[in-house]
Amino acid sequence: MRSLKIAALLGLIMLLAAFLLPAEMQAETEYTGSNFRLVIPEGWELVEEDAQGQLQEFIFLVPEDVEALEADEFQYATNVNVVVEELAADFTTEEYLDIMLRQVEGRLEEFELLSRSQAGLAGVEGLTVEYEGLTDAGEELSWQEWVVIREESAYVVSYSASRDRFADYREDVELILDSFAFQ
Repeated sequence: MRSLKIAALLGLIMLLAAFLLPAEMQAETEYTGSNFRLVIPEGWELVEEDAQGQLQEFIFLVPEDVEALEADEFQYATNVNVVVEELAADFTTEEYLDIMLRQVEGRLEEFELLSRSQAGLAGVEGLTVEYEGLTDAGEELSWQEWVVIREESAYVVSYSASRDRFADYREDVELILDSFAFQ
């Protein structure tokens, strides 16, 4: 009977520790890019992608529980990606976001902008948007994107998932956003 009480007490302590430890201590690894860094949560994988054109950097993070897909199919998987684009002209964050949303609206059926508001990233003022739409394959997806402009580059952090799984990874997305830092 005493060993059962001790086991229950140890179980309670371990459960409390899991909830009380800072998220950073539970993180698996840190990604360091050319001019930013972030934490990749435990259970997520980095899928390396080559930056092309005016992109300075592109990283793609997916939860391990997402089925293995070919690289060109990852756009339909739950993911967080970070794009750093060198700007060829001066843009405000609002102008850049407007251009980005026009491009997205042209690629999605039933595009619906759900919200647009002020939001910072690593202490830099910016904007965030949430929207939904249907892909060419008829998949119902949801997105949230954070956009900031810093030192002649646009930084876009995008989170996308199927509508029914969008809420499932919010804690992980918050960990990624909270850990994002410029170097």
